[in-house]
Amino acid sequence: MTLDTTTAPEEVFALLGNDLRMRILQALFENPYEPLSFSTLRERVDERDSGKFNYHLGKLVDRFVRKTDEGYELTLAGWQIVGAILAGTYTDSGAIDPIDLDVACPECAGTTRLTYEDERATVACVDCDTQLSSAGVPPGVIEGYDREEIPYVFEQWMRALIDQAERGFCISCSGRIVPEVLVDCEDEHLGQIDEPHVKYSCQRCPEIVSLALGSALLSHPAVVGFHYDHGVDLRTARTWSLDWARRGAAVTESRDPLRARVDITLDGDTLTLVVDDTLEVVEVRDSRTA
Repeated sequence: MTLDTTTAPEEVFALLGNDLRMRILQALFENPYEPLSFSTLRERVDERDSGKFNYHLGKLVDRFVRKTDEGYELTLAGWQIVGAILAGTYTDSGAIDPIDLDVACPECAGTTRLTYEDERATVACVDCDTQLSSAGVPPGVIEGYDREEIPYVFEQWMRALIDQAERGFCISCSGRIVPEVLVDCEDEHLGQIDEPHVKYSCQRCPEIVSLALGSALLSHPAVVGFHYDHGVDLRTARTWSLDWARRGAAVTESRDPLRARVDITLDGDTLTLVVDDTLEVVEVRDSRTA
């Protein structure tokens, strides 16, 4: 299925290059369940010049604003634009002081630290520089949280991005995103790949999501159930504390056809998941039922 995309992106962005138009969107956003009449909307944005207001409102209609018999309301695109502004995507520059975490580095047992600068959250070891997790995070995500809550908030945001990619939607443009498992290759985006690694590629925009194999299997029912049986709720677990979900933990079982494996061991029990090159789980082995 294809959609009508005859409007060039630069034309759409140009529609937003005016303060009055942004005030119109903001006013409609503040009244989400109440379409506003022309006069009420003009009053809300405090614009005395009716002709000027009508001109700029007209530029927004159809693309960002919908005109109904009851009045004017935001389209989905209008909602998303204002939502992105509130998230700080276009208005804030995200940065916080580093936060040391209570999770030891899996490589050297050193101190792990969360940093947030240039709108990117990264968890890495202070001593050996091993990177455990990294993702772009809009500044508005942490608004209203205390400092001690920020690691959890970042973790939940990263998990939300993983879930979105897993369900097939690009984290940037919502287009179709497709996974592939890479091993022993030189990737044009990720460089040299040795151990099994997952790369999600958007089919519409340049977005790439790079994950350790284990991280891409966090929500698999066998993984969730195995942890629950051992008293672990994966919904609240820190991804960077799971040794099986980090880079370097996956194993290549065969190359033709490609089969990659993740082993999860808890209290002496081991769950093994085997995937093919499309990230399809082709085998589940549980030592408790072997």
